[in-house]
Amino acid sequence: MLSEAEVWACLAAVPDPELAPVTLVELGLITDVRLTAAGVVVTLRLPTAQCPGLAEIRRCIAESLAPMAVWLSYDFTDAAWPSMSGTARIKLREQGIAVPEESWPFSVSCPYCASTHVECAYPWGKTLCVARYACQACHRLFDVWTRQ
Repeated sequence: MLSEAEVWACLAAVPDPELAPVTLVELGLITDVRLTAAGVVVTLRLPTAQCPGLAEIRRCIAESLAPMAVWLSYDFTDAAWPSMSGTARIKLREQGIAVPEESWPFSVSCPYCASTHVECAYPWGKTLCVARYACQACHRLFDVWTRQ
């Protein structure tokens, strides 16, 4: 019989389609797994309600669980800020993407030099969940994981 731990083990290896090698679990986008009589329900929390990557995220999840031959459905929580793991923060920083602290007011520091002297250069980046910032100290551009 299938266990929740087995499902979580499969999901823990699913990379975010836009931010690989960071996984969906590390980003806090998968918040719950439930086993039902019908199959598996995966709860997703997306950073933006209009997430253009949703279809690809669902495809990646389905592909990872395909060997289990289970019926899969999705549940969604509100579009609140996902609770991201420390591992995800490190992997994003290594890709030049800053992640603001989860408390208000949000503080952003440059992933290259750690300066907090930064400003928003463009309210959009390569995806809907990032904005483009400029560091006033090292003069580099970087992306910031944003709340939409």
